[in-house]
Amino acid sequence: MSTMISSTTVTSAALLLFLVAHTRADKPIEFGEHVVDTLNQNNFDAIVADGACGSDGLACPKGRLWLVDFYAPWCPHCRHFAPVWSNISAKYRELKPLRFGAVDCMTQLSLCKRFQVVSYPTIRGFLAKPGGSRVLLKDSVQFKGKHTMEAMNQFVQLTLRDKLRIIDTSAWTQARQNNHITI
Repeated sequence: MSTMISSTTVTSAALLLFLVAHTRADKPIEFGEHVVDTLNQNNFDAIVADGACGSDGLACPKGRLWLVDFYAPWCPHCRHFAPVWSNISAKYRELKPLRFGAVDCMTQLSLCKRFQVVSYPTIRGFLAKPGGSRVLLKDSVQFKGKHTMEAMNQFVQLTLRDKLRIIDTSAWTQARQNNHITI
């Protein structure tokens, strides 16, 4: 007994996948309110390049680490990852030298090309020093792990350690005491 898949079945399945992807494409991906910054071509360099924290710039003397999610609203993987991104950013919201952003690659195509985004979601880490003015691809690190809370948590902690040499600061200690960070 052999199983044969008809062309009608394949066509119907393809049409269903297309409709599901494009029906959700018009709905924006929601991230945590005030936790993930929406970045675009007009504000990316001004916001991400300047690593100063606070008006005096003293809160982050070593700079600031930006983790940015480059996504497409139609992408099922991006939609699945959005709650993870919101949760990880909320977990570290008290740590001043760390910020989270998101770029919609359907509306910000040139920005995504600039950072060589070829699949979604793509997560890149950018180290910004106080007074910076332009973000460069060569200065970024790309996350290549699974898009899970555990993998993202490990990436955040290792990137903070490696890029900013943050091992312990008062903000880090306070965030740990508030159960925002586990080591």
